[in-house]
Amino acid sequence: MTRTLQALKLGTLAAISAGGLLAGQAQAANPCSLTALALDPDACNSVSGDFEVSAVTFTGFTPVATDILGYTLSGNDLQAQLNFLIGKTAAITNATLRYTLTLKNGRTFDTAQANLTGNNGFFSTSTTSPGLPSAATSSGGAGSTVSFTPALTTLTFTQTFSSAVNGSLVLNSLGTIYSTTPGQTESEVPGPLPLLGAGAAFGFSRRLRNRIKVAV
Repeated sequence: MTRTLQALKLGTLAAISAGGLLAGQAQAANPCSLTALALDPDACNSVSGDFEVSAVTFTGFTPVATDILGYTLSGNDLQAQLNFLIGKTAAITNATLRYTLTLKNGRTFDTAQANLTGNNGFFSTSTTSPGLPSAATSSGGAGSTVSFTPALTTLTFTQTFSSAVNGSLVLNSLGTIYSTTPGQTESEVPGPLPLLGAGAAFGFSRRLRNRIKVAV
């Protein structure tokens, strides 16, 4: 993952925090309100292309209607992002957002990168998973990028975050970008195989003609 690509992804995260989603990603339960999740444990489940999000839970804070969780698919990347909008005035300490990501059609996890955008306060985030050898962390902007253990397709992630009050807004948005490796498609049958079959048929036909000549 190059620095330029990281910057582009971070810009996409900022766009989401302003309420936008990439084209084609408007699906049921995406984005979803955490107040709805408090009433229905399946309210934030979603399927976007080759990515499935399920088992979403949170701890450590009381959500309001403007606390929105969204998932955006862009090429080989899935961005899971939680937006805290204006009006939240309480500090958050070691809150968690937990969810399971399932990859389809032969995709496997490649890297994870924590991201933060916002102002008016100190905040930090850390994403962990059994498939990550260390946490992906950020205290502002594009954070560290961590490579996954190879060939994993289903993982549960825990994103821990904290913020201190400074004005009316604790933090704007936090998220993690998950890059994946596309599945390998089966190649077409090579040309030489049908030719071998044709050659065998030609040889059989020639022997049959020779037998007919001998019989005559």
